[in-house]
Amino acid sequence: MIRWAFRNALASHDFAWSKRLELPVYPVMPSIHRNAGAQEIAVLYQGTPMLVSRDLADAEAGDLLLYRNAELSAHVMVYIGRSQVAPSHGNWVVYMASNRIHKVTVDKLRGDPSPEWRPVAENPEFLGVWRLGLLVSTE
Repeated sequence: MIRWAFRNALASHDFAWSKRLELPVYPVMPSIHRNAGAQEIAVLYQGTPMLVSRDLADAEAGDLLLYRNAELSAHVMVYIGRSQVAPSHGNWVVYMASNRIHKVTVDKLRGDPSPEWRPVAENPEFLGVWRLGLLVSTE
C-alpha cells in the first residue's frame, strides 16, 4: 500500500489519473515536478522514518502509525487527516488488512473494540506517529 501511494504521489495528477483511480471527483492536487533531476527524485524515496510523537494530535497527512503485536506482524496505517476528495467532519487513516484497503475515522479507531489497535500512548502496541523524510528538495 505504501509503494502504491508513492507511485501515485509521483504521478501526474491529471484527469486520466483521477479516472484511473476512480476518484469520485477530480481533486485539486498539484503534481510533483519531475524535471528536477535524478538526484532530487532519488531523495523522494530515501526517507528515514523519524518518530514524531506517541500523540496522534501531532500527526500530519502522510504520517505513519506503527503498531507492534507479538502475535501478528508489524502493522502500518497511513494518517490522512481530513479528506481532500470528499467532505467529511473527521480525520481518517487507511490501512491494508486481509488484502483489502480499509479507511476509518480516527474517532472510530480510538474506540476500536480491540485495545491493541487504539492509537493512544497508553497502548504498548502503538509505536507512535512516524514521518518519512520524503519530498525533500536537494536545492
